[in-house]
Amino acid sequence: MGSAYSWLAVSGKSPDDTLCALGLASGETYAGFPDGTLSGIALTTGWYLVVSERCDYANTRRLRRLSRQCELVTCAVEEHVMYASTCGWKNGKLAWEITHDSQLAAGRHHLDAAGKLPPMFDEIQTGTLANKRPWTSRIN
Repeated sequence: MGSAYSWLAVSGKSPDDTLCALGLASGETYAGFPDGTLSGIALTTGWYLVVSERCDYANTRRLRRLSRQCELVTCAVEEHVMYASTCGWKNGKLAWEITHDSQLAAGRHHLDAAGKLPPMFDEIQTGTLANKRPWTSRIN
């Protein structure tokens, strides 16, 4: 059984403002991998990252409100069904979205992308498609 998790990264808001907008507050500080339901960390790039043990934490209404006067990127993953989605928001508006859902007809090759995608998307997609090979498994 795989795991489910999500994260969001915010640029242009302080960690305290981000937490307040999410209805959260700072808790304990510790080193190592987060082990709570929600964990946050200020990155050296100036972004603030919030990680959740659940895939469904970040909903559209919450993201729209949080992204006012800032930029944010989210990712949600459900490994056990091979589902992943990521999106970018800016100033309260959804800018782009990419979804992979292997349960759809295209299977593991499914990919939907919409909006003004990040500049590196085409390069990544082209490289991935060029290197596509049949699924293999190796057990040592």
